[in-house]
Amino acid sequence: MNRYHYIDEEGNISDPLPLAALQQIRLHPSTKVMLEGTNTWTTLGQVSQKGPVVFPAPP
Repeated sequence: MNRYHYIDEEGNISDPLPLAALQQIRLHPSTKVMLEGTNTWTTLGQVSQKGPVVFPAPP
């Protein structure tokens, strides 16, 4: 299972999480993410387009 680091609002890099966990915490599609074990940042929206991911509706 792929796990991703993300950059939070304060600029901190998270511990790696599965994509489903990133969805549950309702990160914006423009959030910067990096696949664990790589050095390339991309956006959550770009990662999500590569698989069957559905973002929950905002509250």
